[in-house]
Amino acid sequence: FEEFFEANKDERFTNVIMNPPFSLGRDISHVKMAYDLLEKGGTLVAIISENTLYYERESNRNFVKWLEDVKAYKEPIPTGSFIDCGTAIDTVMLKIQK
Repeated sequence: FEEFFEANKDERFTNVIMNPPFSLGRDISHVKMAYDLLEKGGTLVAIISENTLYYERESNRNFVKWLEDVKAYKEPIPTGSFIDCGTAIDTVMLKIQK
């Protein structure tokens, strides 16, 4: 996604739907990059790790504050929803309208 973002950072999109990688806080950086690609009124839907909302790192606290600022809708996804895909991590769906 980082390569896509760099190649398209001057483009604007109506909708972005994503399931970014969770490791190393990449869900945070990918969601923010995707938001930057949205046109005004555009919608971003992303699946992120639930842990991203609760870690006590500064980057996570800043992300949670940013989600509040952009009035993100957050909905927990039921535990075990992705077990058939090989992951049991708890997740949250974000919906953000720019």
